[in-house]
Amino acid sequence: MSLIKRIKEEGIRIKTIMPRFLQLEVSKDCNLKCIGCYRRDSTSTADLKGEHNLSLEAVKRILGMIPTVKTVTFLGDGEPLMNKELNSILKYLTSRGVNTWLTTNGTLIKGNTIREWEDYNITELHISVDSTRKEVYEQIRVGAHFKEVMEVLQIAGKSRIPTYINFLAYQETISDLPDIIRLASNTGCKGINMLAPIFLTGSDLNGVLTRVRDNEINRAYLGEAAKLAQKHKIKWIGGVPGLIPFFRHCNFPFALPYITLNGDVYGCCYAVGVGRTEWYQDIPQKIRSSDYLMGNIYDTPFKDIWLGESYRELRKAVKLSEHPRGYKLSPYELQKLRSRNDDYRFSYCKSCLWRWGSAC
Repeated sequence: MSLIKRIKEEGIRIKTIMPRFLQLEVSKDCNLKCIGCYRRDSTSTADLKGEHNLSLEAVKRILGMIPTVKTVTFLGDGEPLMNKELNSILKYLTSRGVNTWLTTNGTLIKGNTIREWEDYNITELHISVDSTRKEVYEQIRVGAHFKEVMEVLQIAGKSRIPTYINFLAYQETISDLPDIIRLASNTGCKGINMLAPIFLTGSDLNGVLTRVRDNEINRAYLGEAAKLAQKHKIKWIGGVPGLIPFFRHCNFPFALPYITLNGDVYGCCYAVGVGRTEWYQDIPQKIRSSDYLMGNIYDTPFKDIWLGESYRELRKAVKLSEHPRGYKLSPYELQKLRSRNDDYRFSYCKSCLWRWGSAC
């Protein structure tokens, strides 16, 4: 992290200001049934009653409450392009001078989609590709067609939109990592975001996919990929990842609220749902989602939520549970830390897999 970014990071921790970044749930619907997807879990929000897609009117209302927002990231348990109002939302945000980050499985993107998007302020387009092998990709991304997504990647990579590959790494696919870097280079993508699975591994997958192990072979794949990325000027989002837990600072409660389709505000996107389950080393850990629910913007003005007691308590908990950036643990030590969580409202923060570089 650059010195300027570190100064900015420390600044937002000293004085709380209205957020410039915002995460919005965009859709609960998806056209795929991917192995390893959180939608397979009973605690997913995908089947909750109520709205299943973010409306343009809701976006206008939210920005009216948070006029400081300059970048919106679309998240959720669904595929953004299932939302028929997505392009209207992107157009409106562009008219307001707001940038957008979009992650998609790429299967619903057409050539004219990319051409239309070039007129919007999409500063990062992430397309998920978990393997460069057709049979493996289609086994993981159930319902997707490898050839079609590769064609989309070519179009997006050559467009004016900065395009990145999201690679969800499993033990069964880590050998593809050097070829993922080559794919990024050959298609004109700017970078790669290597992610670790957070949900379901070790539960209903029955050993089909497992977490990447820290061993000499896998370190060699990572080393080869790092050299290729440097050679081809492919950016690693967040830096070159490691294979063992390493600490990184969390700024979600200080700068990045998550708002669901029904207006619930969460202090952490990892806790959204009806009770999350994280799997690590084949052992589950429950996250009490209600602990991280800060309020609802349709019941309480956002500013009152953002500056309210729950957010203040969460920010304090994050600060008190920090370690030096890059501090490392063994998987065994992280598992011990996870097992020692108590009944304190935000005790999960101490062993959060994202903070320990072990989750997407």
